[in-house]
Amino acid sequence: MNEEVLAVFTKSWVLILHCLATFVMVGVIWLVQLVHYPLMSFVEVSRFSEFEQMHRAKIFWIVAPAMLIEGVTGLWLAISVPSGGRRVLARIGLCLIAVIWLSTVFIQIPLHDALQTQFLQSDLDRIVATNWLRTIAWSLRGAVCFFLLTTIDDQLGLWQLKKNGNKS
Repeated sequence: MNEEVLAVFTKSWVLILHCLATFVMVGVIWLVQLVHYPLMSFVEVSRFSEFEQMHRAKIFWIVAPAMLIEGVTGLWLAISVPSGGRRVLARIGLCLIAVIWLSTVFIQIPLHDALQTQFLQSDLDRIVATNWLRTIAWSLRGAVCFFLLTTIDDQLGLWQLKKNGNKS
């Protein structure tokens, strides 16, 4: 396998891993937004702190690896994808990752901290309302990944041409 084919192969696998992490997070964010967060208002106030602590501990092992994979591979793709439409899409995707991470760190985590200390319906309402930013951003990331994945066939076609010695 020559260096060019190896580079295309590597980028394709990084892209697939990246998109798998993104699609996991698209599913998680919609489940959390439409089901999990709204159901939090049915938890007894006296047990909410315990519930919130358990929620955070358990969801961490789902979202942290996916977000980390998505972030690292998203940065790699934004840097390594050749110029053109794919690079623009990869960089849009990276900007959306930044929006998601900033929202998580500066909005969602502080609201979860507040809820773990003391349940206030207004804090829960703010979590649901502000989480729409992440829900929309991850949904857009899913669309970006879909379009990036459509480029894999083009790249694999180049491998076949080079493997067979054809020049086009």
